[in-house]
Amino acid sequence: MIARMADSTSARVADGLAPAVCAALLDETGPGRFSFRHALVRDALEGAASAERRAALHAAAERALAADGEVPELLIERARHALHGASLADAPQALTLALRAA
Repeated sequence: MIARMADSTSARVADGLAPAVCAALLDETGPGRFSFRHALVRDALEGAASAERRAALHAAAERALAADGEVPELLIERARHALHGASLADAPQALTLALRAA
């Protein structure tokens, strides 16, 4: 998903995340799959970004997840990212997605 968000390759993203894995900030949960070691790490990184950057990343995450279909678990994540990344112009679409997820 990160590769889609960054318009990059999985290998390039994995190489870029290697220092975070070595520092025990991320776990590699499978080939090309990563998760934060702890939610507090995720929250700290998210909190360090500007509001505009956070919104842009959430919107990019929603778009990347949209390519994976309409599975209920994905709809919930898509809705969460859409709501966090929505501008006033995007709000109706984000709310529609949230209602579908509910």
